[in-house]
Amino acid sequence: MWKENQADIHVGRTGFQNYYDICYPNTESGQLESDYVYGFRDSVSLLMIDGGFVPFSRILIDEKGAIHVSFEDLKEPLGLELLQGEDVGAVTLKNENGKELVLRYVESQMTRLKDEVYVPLRLTAEFFGCEVKYISDYQKEFCNEEYSSMPKIHIITVETPQNQEKPYTREEAMLILQEAAEEVYERYVNTMQASGMEYQEYDSGAIVDSGKELGRYFVYQLESFADIPIYFNQYTGEIYSQNPMSTLISISDGLYGISRALY
Repeated sequence: MWKENQADIHVGRTGFQNYYDICYPNTESGQLESDYVYGFRDSVSLLMIDGGFVPFSRILIDEKGAIHVSFEDLKEPLGLELLQGEDVGAVTLKNENGKELVLRYVESQMTRLKDEVYVPLRLTAEFFGCEVKYISDYQKEFCNEEYSSMPKIHIITVETPQNQEKPYTREEAMLILQEAAEEVYERYVNTMQASGMEYQEYDSGAIVDSGKELGRYFVYQLESFADIPIYFNQYTGEIYSQNPMSTLISISDGLYGISRALY
Protein backbone atom coordinates (compact mmCIF):
# COMPACT_ATOMS: atom_id res chain seq x y z
CA MET A 1 0.00 0.00 0.00
CA TRP A 2 1.36 3.41 -1.01
CA LYS A 3 2.12 5.95 1.70
CA GLU A 4 3.27 9.52 1.25
CA ASN A 5 6.93 10.11 2.22
CA GLN A 6 7.66 6.37 2.57
CA ALA A 7 10.91 6.01 0.61
CA ASP A 8 12.22 2.67 1.95
CA ILE A 9 12.93 0.26 -0.89
CA HIS A 10 15.31 -2.55 -1.85
CA VAL A 11 15.87 -4.10 -5.27
CA GLY A 12 18.21 -7.09 -5.63
CA ARG A 13 19.21 -9.63 -8.23
CA THR A 14 17.76 -13.13 -8.39
CA GLY A 15 18.95 -16.35 -9.99
CA PHE A 16 16.56 -15.82 -12.89
CA GLN A 17 17.30 -13.79 -16.01
CA ASN A 18 15.57 -10.38 -16.13
CA TYR A 19 13.81 -10.95 -12.80
CA TYR A 20 14.62 -8.91 -9.70
CA ASP A 21 13.60 -9.15 -6.08
CA ILE A 22 11.90 -6.00 -4.87
CA CYS A 23 11.08 -5.32 -1.25
CA TYR A 24 8.93 -2.65 0.45
CA PRO A 25 7.76 -2.16 4.05
CA ASN A 26 4.06 -2.85 4.55
CA THR A 27 2.77 0.44 5.94
CA GLU A 28 -0.03 -1.33 7.86
CA SER A 29 1.76 -4.33 9.39
CA GLY A 30 5.26 -2.85 9.56
CA GLN A 31 6.61 -6.05 8.01
CA LEU A 32 8.67 -6.26 4.82
CA GLU A 33 7.00 -7.63 1.70
CA SER A 34 8.87 -8.82 -1.36
CA ASP A 35 8.10 -10.15 -4.82
CA TYR A 36 9.80 -10.77 -8.14
CA VAL A 37 9.44 -8.15 -10.88
CA TYR A 38 10.37 -8.42 -14.53
CA GLY A 39 13.10 -6.08 -15.75
CA PHE A 40 12.15 -4.62 -19.13
CA ARG A 41 15.22 -4.47 -21.40
CA ASP A 42 17.50 -5.25 -18.47
CA SER A 43 16.19 -2.37 -16.37
CA VAL A 44 13.83 -1.84 -13.46
CA SER A 45 11.34 1.03 -13.41
CA LEU A 46 10.08 2.42 -10.10
CA LEU A 47 7.34 4.94 -9.39
CA MET A 48 7.55 7.48 -6.56
CA ILE A 49 4.58 9.75 -5.78
CA ASP A 50 4.80 12.52 -3.17
CA GLY A 51 7.95 11.09 -1.62
CA GLY A 52 6.68 7.51 -1.35
CA PHE A 53 7.48 4.60 -3.65
CA VAL A 54 4.38 2.86 -5.03
CA PRO A 55 4.81 -0.79 -3.97
CA PHE A 56 5.03 -3.23 -6.87
CA SER A 57 3.88 -0.56 -9.33
CA ARG A 58 2.63 -1.91 -12.64
CA ILE A 59 4.40 -0.10 -15.45
CA LEU A 60 4.30 -0.62 -19.21
CA ILE A 61 6.70 1.05 -21.66
CA ASP A 62 5.64 1.24 -25.30
CA GLU A 63 7.86 1.10 -28.37
CA LYS A 64 8.37 4.87 -28.30
CA GLY A 65 9.42 4.83 -24.64
CA ALA A 66 6.17 6.31 -23.32
CA ILE A 67 5.31 5.13 -19.81
CA HIS A 68 1.89 3.74 -18.95
CA VAL A 69 0.86 2.94 -15.38
CA SER A 70 -1.99 0.92 -13.96
CA PHE A 71 -4.85 3.19 -12.95
CA GLU A 72 -4.91 1.42 -9.57
CA ASP A 73 -1.43 2.77 -8.82
CA LEU A 74 -2.59 6.36 -9.40
CA LYS A 75 -6.06 6.10 -7.92
CA GLU A 76 -5.25 6.92 -4.29
CA PRO A 77 -2.17 9.17 -4.65
CA LEU A 78 -3.82 11.42 -7.25
CA GLY A 79 -7.34 11.12 -5.82
CA LEU A 80 -8.88 9.80 -9.06
CA GLU A 81 -11.90 7.75 -9.97
CA LEU A 82 -12.46 5.92 -13.25
CA LEU A 83 -15.81 6.35 -15.01
CA GLN A 84 -17.04 4.15 -17.85
CA GLY A 85 -19.77 5.77 -19.94
CA GLU A 86 -21.75 4.54 -22.91
CA ASP A 87 -18.69 4.86 -25.15
CA VAL A 88 -16.92 1.53 -24.55
CA GLY A 89 -13.87 2.84 -26.39
CA ALA A 90 -13.11 5.47 -23.77
CA VAL A 91 -12.91 6.05 -20.04
CA THR A 92 -13.03 9.24 -17.99
CA LEU A 93 -10.70 9.99 -15.12
CA LYS A 94 -12.12 12.42 -12.57
CA ASN A 95 -10.32 14.01 -9.62
CA GLU A 96 -11.71 15.24 -6.31
CA ASN A 97 -12.22 18.74 -7.73
CA GLY A 98 -14.39 17.45 -10.56
CA LYS A 99 -11.81 17.92 -13.31
CA GLU A 100 -12.17 15.25 -16.01
CA LEU A 101 -9.79 13.66 -18.51
CA VAL A 102 -11.16 11.47 -21.32
CA LEU A 103 -8.83 8.74 -22.60
CA ARG A 104 -9.49 6.57 -25.65
CA TYR A 105 -8.27 3.13 -26.69
CA VAL A 106 -8.20 3.91 -30.40
CA GLU A 107 -5.74 6.78 -29.95
CA SER A 108 -3.41 4.57 -27.86
CA GLN A 109 -4.00 6.84 -24.88
CA MET A 110 -4.80 3.82 -22.76
CA THR A 111 -4.83 0.05 -22.83
CA ARG A 112 -6.27 -2.82 -20.88
CA LEU A 113 -4.23 -5.80 -19.69
CA LYS A 114 -5.55 -8.60 -17.49
CA ASP A 115 -8.63 -6.55 -16.59
CA GLU A 116 -6.48 -3.57 -15.55
CA VAL A 117 -6.62 -0.19 -17.24
CA TYR A 118 -3.23 1.38 -17.99
CA VAL A 119 -3.05 5.12 -18.59
CA PRO A 120 -0.24 7.34 -19.95
CA LEU A 121 1.56 8.58 -16.85
CA ARG A 122 2.85 11.98 -17.96
CA LEU A 123 -0.31 12.96 -19.82
CA THR A 124 -2.52 11.96 -16.89
CA ALA A 125 -0.39 13.40 -14.09
CA GLU A 126 0.31 16.72 -15.79
CA PHE A 127 -3.34 17.14 -16.78
CA PHE A 128 -4.21 17.07 -13.08
CA GLY A 129 -1.50 19.58 -12.19
CA CYS A 130 1.28 17.21 -11.12
CA GLU A 131 4.99 17.57 -11.84
CA VAL A 132 6.65 14.55 -13.46
CA LYS A 133 10.40 13.89 -13.62
CA TYR A 134 12.28 10.93 -15.07
CA ILE A 135 15.60 9.60 -13.77
CA SER A 136 17.11 7.35 -16.42
CA ASP A 137 20.04 5.91 -14.45
CA TYR A 138 19.81 6.07 -10.65
CA GLN A 139 23.26 4.60 -9.99
CA LYS A 140 25.02 7.02 -12.33
CA GLU A 141 23.07 10.15 -11.41
CA PHE A 142 22.92 9.72 -7.64
CA CYS A 143 25.56 7.17 -6.58
CA ASN A 144 28.29 8.35 -8.97
CA GLU A 145 28.63 4.77 -10.18
CA GLU A 146 28.14 3.26 -13.62
CA TYR A 147 27.82 -0.50 -14.05
CA SER A 148 27.89 -1.78 -17.62
CA SER A 149 26.94 -5.28 -16.48
CA MET A 150 24.14 -4.23 -14.13
CA PRO A 151 20.52 -3.37 -14.93
CA LYS A 152 19.67 0.30 -14.87
CA ILE A 153 17.26 1.63 -12.27
CA HIS A 154 14.75 4.10 -13.71
CA ILE A 155 12.74 6.22 -11.29
CA ILE A 156 9.69 8.27 -12.26
CA THR A 157 8.78 10.86 -9.63
CA VAL A 158 5.39 12.53 -9.45
CA GLU A 159 4.61 15.48 -7.18
CA THR A 160 0.96 16.41 -6.76
CA PRO A 161 -0.06 20.05 -6.22
CA GLN A 162 0.70 20.99 -2.60
CA ASN A 163 -1.10 23.56 -0.48
CA GLN A 164 1.56 23.46 2.24
CA GLU A 165 4.77 25.47 2.11
CA LYS A 166 8.14 23.76 2.07
CA PRO A 167 9.44 24.43 5.59
CA TYR A 168 13.06 23.51 4.89
CA THR A 169 15.56 25.26 2.64
CA ARG A 170 18.64 23.49 1.27
CA GLU A 171 20.81 25.42 3.73
CA GLU A 172 18.67 24.41 6.72
CA ALA A 173 18.68 20.81 5.55
CA MET A 174 22.47 20.82 5.36
CA LEU A 175 22.79 22.03 8.97
CA ILE A 176 20.47 19.27 10.16
CA LEU A 177 22.41 16.67 8.18
CA GLN A 178 25.72 17.87 9.56
CA GLU A 179 24.45 17.39 13.11
CA ALA A 180 23.07 13.93 12.30
CA ALA A 181 26.30 12.88 10.56
CA GLU A 182 28.41 14.03 13.50
CA GLU A 183 26.26 11.93 15.85
CA VAL A 184 26.80 8.87 13.65
CA TYR A 185 30.54 9.45 13.64
CA GLU A 186 30.67 9.93 17.41
CA ARG A 187 28.81 6.65 18.01
CA TYR A 188 31.12 4.89 15.55
CA VAL A 189 34.30 6.16 17.23
CA ASN A 190 33.02 5.29 20.70
CA THR A 191 32.08 1.78 19.57
CA MET A 192 35.45 1.13 17.93
CA GLN A 193 37.42 2.53 20.88
CA ALA A 194 35.42 0.44 23.35
CA SER A 195 36.31 -2.63 21.28
CA GLY A 196 39.98 -1.67 21.08
CA MET A 197 39.81 -1.44 17.30
CA GLU A 198 41.17 1.13 14.88
CA TYR A 199 38.68 3.43 13.26
CA GLN A 200 38.45 5.45 10.07
CA GLU A 201 38.91 9.18 10.46
CA TYR A 202 36.95 11.56 8.26
CA ASP A 203 35.30 14.96 8.42
CA SER A 204 31.77 14.11 9.52
CA GLY A 205 30.62 17.68 8.94
CA ALA A 206 31.71 17.84 5.30
CA ILE A 207 28.25 17.57 3.74
CA VAL A 208 28.13 18.33 0.01
CA ASP A 209 24.98 19.63 -1.66
CA SER A 210 24.66 17.83 -5.03
CA GLY A 211 22.07 20.35 -6.23
CA LYS A 212 19.89 17.42 -7.32
CA GLU A 213 16.46 16.32 -6.19
CA LEU A 214 14.69 12.96 -6.02
CA GLY A 215 11.10 14.08 -6.11
CA ARG A 216 10.69 16.11 -2.90
CA TYR A 217 14.03 15.01 -1.48
CA PHE A 218 17.13 17.22 -1.58
CA VAL A 219 20.19 15.10 -2.38
CA TYR A 220 23.50 15.39 -0.49
CA GLN A 221 26.66 13.37 0.09
CA LEU A 222 29.34 13.21 2.73
CA GLU A 223 32.63 14.25 1.12
CA SER A 224 34.28 10.98 2.19
CA PHE A 225 31.39 8.84 0.86
CA ALA A 226 30.52 10.28 -2.54
CA ASP A 227 28.81 7.03 -3.61
CA ILE A 228 26.23 7.22 -0.80
CA PRO A 229 23.46 9.71 -1.57
CA ILE A 230 21.63 11.17 1.41
CA TYR A 231 18.02 12.27 0.94
CA PHE A 232 16.34 15.03 2.94
CA ASN A 233 12.55 15.46 2.69
CA GLN A 234 11.96 19.18 2.25
CA TYR A 235 8.44 18.89 3.73
CA THR A 236 8.98 16.64 6.76
CA GLY A 237 12.71 16.78 7.50
CA GLU A 238 12.96 12.99 7.25
CA ILE A 239 16.34 11.58 6.22
CA TYR A 240 17.05 8.54 4.04
CA SER A 241 20.26 7.13 2.57
CA GLN A 242 21.46 4.55 0.06
CA ASN A 243 23.01 1.29 1.27
CA PRO A 244 26.53 1.20 -0.31
CA MET A 245 26.49 -2.62 -0.31
CA SER A 246 23.82 -2.62 -3.01
CA THR A 247 24.77 -2.18 -6.67
CA LEU A 248 21.12 -1.55 -7.60
CA ILE A 249 19.01 0.47 -5.17
CA SER A 250 18.50 0.08 -1.43
CA ILE A 251 17.22 3.13 0.45
CA SER A 252 16.64 3.06 4.20
CA ASP A 253 15.50 5.47 6.89
CA GLY A 254 18.15 7.69 8.51
CA LEU A 255 21.88 7.59 7.85
CA TYR A 256 21.96 3.80 7.71
CA GLY A 257 24.03 3.96 4.52
CA ILE A 258 26.88 5.79 6.26
CA SER A 259 26.75 3.43 9.25
CA ARG A 260 26.77 0.43 6.88
CA ALA A 261 29.90 1.74 5.16
CA LEU A 262 31.75 2.23 8.45
CA TYR A 263 31.25 -1.11 10.18
